[in-house]
Amino acid sequence: MNKEQIQSRLDELHKEISKLKAEESSLNSQLNNIVSSEINSALKTELNGCSMNNMSSFFVTTSSKTLDRMSEFYFSHEKYLLLSNFFFKFDSKYKKFSFIITKCTDMPTVLYTEIVMSDLKGIAGYVLELEPQPKAIYDYKISLLKKELSILFSKHNLDEKLILFDSPLKIGCQTWGNKREHGDGLFYPPGSEFGETTDFYIIGVKIGS
Repeated sequence: MNKEQIQSRLDELHKEISKLKAEESSLNSQLNNIVSSEINSALKTELNGCSMNNMSSFFVTTSSKTLDRMSEFYFSHEKYLLLSNFFFKFDSKYKKFSFIITKCTDMPTVLYTEIVMSDLKGIAGYVLELEPQPKAIYDYKISLLKKELSILFSKHNLDEKLILFDSPLKIGCQTWGNKREHGDGLFYPPGSEFGETTDFYIIGVKIGS
């Protein structure tokens, strides 16, 4: 093969590779959607079987001391925790809701965020104004959370009691495990020296009280 033939064959191979990569991406997306749907279906059955009204909950305020409660949850056998005292307005409807938190997830895709418990405390007790068609540009904190909630609520009936995200949102919460010993032998509270957090996941919301 001469130089032109080799270059021509390389161009053909690049096109074939691009097509194969696009097909692989599409199939992976379809597979993730199927797996997510199956997991969400099983999770919804499990959550309903747990009796949402009897699930452990934590009433969040702007001044809540969350370290002990999140530590107790993290080191317990409990699988889920409701963070309550949140409100939203969507499509002219006002609703009260709770975030459903878990310690781990089997979902194939997770939305990794920079949201921490302090951010959730900042919106506790206040009404989140959500848009049926959220704007395209959001930052990585509460604006991202508002966008994901808007997308979630636009796909579901707000009369549903339990609505799950297709991709859980990772958030950071401080636990006892984040305490570190400093050089002088004193223990600094989480965030004061290292800013470390433990990963938790918002898997969905419970609508109503």
